[in-house]
Amino acid sequence: MTMTATVSALDLGRALGLAKPAADLRSHHLPILGHVLLEARDGALRLVATNLNESIRIVVPADGVLPPLCVALDGATKTLGKVKAGRVELKKADGKVHLDGAVRAELPTMSDKDFPKVLDTAGVEATAAYPATEFLEALRWVARASSTDETREHLCSVLFCPDRLIATDGHRMHSASLRPLTASKREFLLRASSVKALLRTAPKNLDALLMGFVEGQIVVALGEQAELVARLSDAQFPLWRQVIPRENERRIRVDGTALSTAVEALKPITKGNRTSGLTCTVETDRLVLVAEDNEGGRAEQTVPAEVDGDFWVPMNGAPPERLRVGLNAHYLADALSGRGGRVELRLGGELDPVLVCAAGAPAAIDETPGRFAVVMPMRI
Repeated sequence: MTMTATVSALDLGRALGLAKPAADLRSHHLPILGHVLLEARDGALRLVATNLNESIRIVVPADGVLPPLCVALDGATKTLGKVKAGRVELKKADGKVHLDGAVRAELPTMSDKDFPKVLDTAGVEATAAYPATEFLEALRWVARASSTDETREHLCSVLFCPDRLIATDGHRMHSASLRPLTASKREFLLRASSVKALLRTAPKNLDALLMGFVEGQIVVALGEQAELVARLSDAQFPLWRQVIPRENERRIRVDGTALSTAVEALKPITKGNRTSGLTCTVETDRLVLVAEDNEGGRAEQTVPAEVDGDFWVPMNGAPPERLRVGLNAHYLADALSGRGGRVELRLGGELDPVLVCAAGAPAAIDETPGRFAVVMPMRI
């Protein structure tokens, strides 16, 4: 008996796109990891993609029955990516899946028996819940500070605490508080690849993000149609509270939007130098930012500021000078991203870490609701 399934072309194309972050499209040793597992029954088409660390399940409404089969995710996405209307019939025959209707094509298949076994999440209870929009915005900002070097797993990750997220690449650190709906006492480390998959798969209209844990893995329910399963990292995250500069007594308060605009204006100039550095000089009532490229080009931005502390630095045998601090323009821009209102920069010396936080934030900033960043200085 021939078995076929019919599904909305738009739903299928979107589902393939959502599953893509969990597939390993570059694997030559295990080509099955570049495939998606399809199966239709009980009024739904189920899609599963995995790279062994992350797995994504997507469910879309469908009619009919399609036995389990694997198709190359890249090829399927290209075939269906531009189809915006109509329905598609899927039929397995002659070692291929035949598509008919809104799009006509034949895609080679691999046996579902070759597809890695993915954790069965039936019965896994959610032990933590967060407001989705608020949580995802915080995670997106914090993840900017995670390392891109996958060989340094302890830095290429995000630390999840019950009420806070933290990431650091060794040059800067971001931390944001969370407001749990249901708090879990669990603290865990999630790889940056899993974080990216979560951010890309979460639907925009999601109300709450639910988490459960089993067998060293996290299960994240993303509404009724999507689910992420990811292995937790057992790497040792740095002692992040020791990174916070708590003794910085020099403080600059500025409008967050004005400072962010000034830094963004200078970023193109910093691309022309090796360090992407800005020179920040604190004057009586303003912060002066200077960027230079390797060919002698120079640009300057000035931001009005309230200054608190002694910003004169003694020089050996010479008159004191205004404190100047070198900061990576991209790191500073990330720290300021999304910040409105008054922002405070807390400085120590020329080579001390800089704390970026809300103006007037208490000293125990790691125990206070809100966001903060630490940016390491650099020699300019």
